[in-house]
Amino acid sequence: MPGKVKVRILAGRNLPVMDKSSDTSDAFVEVKLGSTTYKTEVYRRSLNPYWNSEWFRFEVDDEELQDEPLQIRIMDYDTYSANDAIGKVYIDLNPLLQKDSKHVLSGWFPIYDTMHGIRGEVNCIVKVALFSDANRYRQSSCGFKFFYCPQIPEGYVCEAILGFVEELVVNHDPEYQWIDKIRTPRASNEARQTLFSKISGEVQRKIGIKAMDLGGNAVIGYQQHFDMEGESGIVVRGIGTAVMITKITSLKYPLKITTDSRGDHIKETCKSASPTAQIPNGTAASNFNESSREASLANAATRRMSDSDLNINHKGNSTVEGQNSSAAAASATAAATANNNFNNSTVANSAVLQSLSKLKISPEKLQLLEYPFLTVKTFPPGLIASIGGIVSARSVKLLDQINNPDDPETRDAWWTELRKEIRSHKKTLGCNAVLGYTETAYINDEICILSACGTAALLKTSETEVEATFNYFQNANYERKWEYELLSSAAGSAQQAPKTYCHLCHIPYQESQVPFPTNLMTCAICHTGKVPDVLFMTIEPCENIPITGFGTFIQARVCRSKRECKGEACAKEISDSLPFLEYELHRQLLTKLKIKGMNGLFNISIQISFGENMLVAVATGTGAFLSPLLPPTPPKISSGKGILCSKLNEIQALISESINRNRELYQLNQKNQAAAGGGGVSGHRSTSTTSDDKMVDGGSRQPAPNKVLEDMNADKYFNENKESCVLLEVDDTEDADIISLMIDSDVPRGFDICNSEYLPGKQQQFMSNLQMFSQVYRAKLTSHKQFGHQFDWIIQSLFVKFRALIPCCLTDLKFRIDLPESDLLQITVTGTSIGMGAPALKPIARTRTPTFHADHAQEELIFPMDSVADEKKADAVDLEDGKIHADHAQEELIFPMDSVADEKKADAVDLEDGKSMYYHTYPKEHHGIELTPLSYIPGAYISPYLGNLDFFFIRESSSIREYGGLSGFMHNFMTEVFAIVRSHVSSLGGNAMTSFHITQLLLLFNPHKNQAQCLINVAGDVVTVHYCNALESSSQPAN
Repeated sequence: MPGKVKVRILAGRNLPVMDKSSDTSDAFVEVKLGSTTYKTEVYRRSLNPYWNSEWFRFEVDDEELQDEPLQIRIMDYDTYSANDAIGKVYIDLNPLLQKDSKHVLSGWFPIYDTMHGIRGEVNCIVKVALFSDANRYRQSSCGFKFFYCPQIPEGYVCEAILGFVEELVVNHDPEYQWIDKIRTPRASNEARQTLFSKISGEVQRKIGIKAMDLGGNAVIGYQQHFDMEGESGIVVRGIGTAVMITKITSLKYPLKITTDSRGDHIKETCKSASPTAQIPNGTAASNFNESSREASLANAATRRMSDSDLNINHKGNSTVEGQNSSAAAASATAAATANNNFNNSTVANSAVLQSLSKLKISPEKLQLLEYPFLTVKTFPPGLIASIGGIVSARSVKLLDQINNPDDPETRDAWWTELRKEIRSHKKTLGCNAVLGYTETAYINDEICILSACGTAALLKTSETEVEATFNYFQNANYERKWEYELLSSAAGSAQQAPKTYCHLCHIPYQESQVPFPTNLMTCAICHTGKVPDVLFMTIEPCENIPITGFGTFIQARVCRSKRECKGEACAKEISDSLPFLEYELHRQLLTKLKIKGMNGLFNISIQISFGENMLVAVATGTGAFLSPLLPPTPPKISSGKGILCSKLNEIQALISESINRNRELYQLNQKNQAAAGGGGVSGHRSTSTTSDDKMVDGGSRQPAPNKVLEDMNADKYFNENKESCVLLEVDDTEDADIISLMIDSDVPRGFDICNSEYLPGKQQQFMSNLQMFSQVYRAKLTSHKQFGHQFDWIIQSLFVKFRALIPCCLTDLKFRIDLPESDLLQITVTGTSIGMGAPALKPIARTRTPTFHADHAQEELIFPMDSVADEKKADAVDLEDGKIHADHAQEELIFPMDSVADEKKADAVDLEDGKSMYYHTYPKEHHGIELTPLSYIPGAYISPYLGNLDFFFIRESSSIREYGGLSGFMHNFMTEVFAIVRSHVSSLGGNAMTSFHITQLLLLFNPHKNQAQCLINVAGDVVTVHYCNALESSSQPAN
């Protein structure tokens, strides 16, 4: 599909002084695409030139459009010497190639130089016009959609999941190709940046062709990595999930039904863009009652796929009982009858979307896939039958053993070995797919550690025995479901919470054919299926999975010494140490999870790194209590001869105290709720923390099945589960210190923390995206024991920095560990702070009435007022304590004043030190460009997606001390990167970038020469965000 690109350079501003005699510049612009270059006229003696050039036209084919970036170079003209470079701008044209795009971008772009950073801005306009190609034998992926978000994008419905696609491209590194020339830093860095942009586009183009061969029109959960192999070259890898998606255009804007902070009425508001409440993508159930739930559309059209496709049939029923659905008119009528305060068009659209939420996969097509891997982490309800657990494979390779570095076949063979191993592990667990699949590589010197990891799961199919098993467990859950009801002043009737399904936690393999030693127990909800004692996953919490209380952040860290060797000897030592390293990680995760009182771990990510004398591993996840699983048994300590009993008793008492405190902190101590399935009902991925004794409801509820467990003896339960108890062996004082470190410090009041996109149990409280953060931390380790303390220090420093934003949740924490030198540790952490709102449902037994002290009454006023009480204070005598009551403060004013306390009283929580903490609310608007690592923005919805952007920046400097040291250099560089990203988002017409992530960060520092170089790769999805409260306020007059 050939095309025509038109570029116009308008002006520049804030250019640097290049001519010292006149303190100005003689600037002109070079515009290059492919092999064609145009130049503007020279604008003499100005730092704010105005070129207003003619349109530069480029005629290129589709491969150049997708691979080549548009390069805009700003130069300073010199008469008697070579022209000096000011900086460059790289523009990716792929977002302009999509069919639903405007095919034009414009705006001010920062001029970036690899030696000096941002040096002014340039204003330009770029237009792309595509021509249709009638050649049926030439397949082009021009305009193919890529999404970094690990779920079905908002505003789209998934028609088919087609399978796993991957691509790998190898090229020379310009940094190592200057043998016959003198290397200049700027030329080398710019050559690398240009090459990275080209091969990144090439990988996307080739993956798009593979996905089109499968019959898809988009790739979701896209992951792209740069492997810097040194002299062997640069490897760019891309993996993703090919899908067929359809955009929904019938909804003006999506809605949800939520309760206010006190739960006393239900109101209609714009839905949060959190994946917990996504209506457009067909991944969420709605809050309509049972009558509207059963009425859905039956005529959902399905596209006929090729034989290699995985068809997902849209059954006309949003529930999983398999009942027949009615027609569209009946659906709208039933929904309108049950919810008479909602307009009919919105209800009808919601019914359409509910009908698409039940997905079934053809088992024949699933078996035809070579690798049934899905890089997606969030799935529609009803797709997963059960979860088997984590499967992983790792290998250590030597780069110098590659015969032909330019040939990608050797690397392909390496990854094929790992994928085949993952596939065999999946089959051993009795599963038919691997979810949340990731591939990572860590390279140091000539050694490379390749890792593949995912969650083995049994997907629900329409033609196998899984269907009957799924329906059986579902019916059992329906009989034993634990419900709660909310008073509805709008509808006049109670709204029923969505059902939860314990079958997700049931083992997919036969009990008699357990592939590894484990402790199987009877499900605490249905008392029929078998569940493990703990469940680890690399995916986000599934829809409607039963969870009690709320989750928290859990991290395991292991550091081992390594001999200083190279080559094959070093590779062999690392390979031999990997099994023990993973065992220690698993032991720490299991111990910390049990100390927290939890039994499930979501979104696990594992990174293994090595340096000259260290081998380290870090595993991060979000812990939660899964109601189908029984409560974890506390860890026990066994000692050797060299340890005093007093020391062991002290550690055991510390563990017991921590467990009790954590159960209270994470609300796991509700009356027999944990083990009986009466725990949280995770509707819309929300959980209920209401106790069994009291509940906010509008009527009687069915007796909970946890009554069966009330007569159980706790001692009997723990005796029956001694085998599942973690045994911590203490042979010396060092072991005792290590076990003491497994007890994490408490999270400060007002904070929550997790590494998933939302916190299980509190996701409905996510109100606003406050601030994204990134930090690069370096430390010199004098002892391996200090390794774990560095992470604690980073997390504690985050609490200090965000203390003014409480209550908030530090979400989607990602850690990257590098060991650039001997005993030198570098940690890169990214995440975002989410403002927390009031709980949607508060248990009466745990509700604390906000109190406001008398000495705060004056502080809460909008401005201070003189009161009559001040004048009469000497004459006023109180009968009890001689003071005027705070209740009379308002009455004693000369005239009544509205105070901030009156407005926020309902949303305030009284802290222990007498200060009040106020909950956050949905934002009405947001100015500027928002960056977030999440795939959604709380309090807003996304429409439309404008494309994805991938940037690779290199920054080099020989004046590090002038920046204030290495920390000042990195802070300045990261600020410039974010500014450039925001400018590109704005030029496309977007106001936010979601799924923002850092995939590569390489920092080289030579303090003796005052030099440093940093390479960073960032990427994300460009979107337009609409904030809910702004839509509500604009629609109020019409209502």
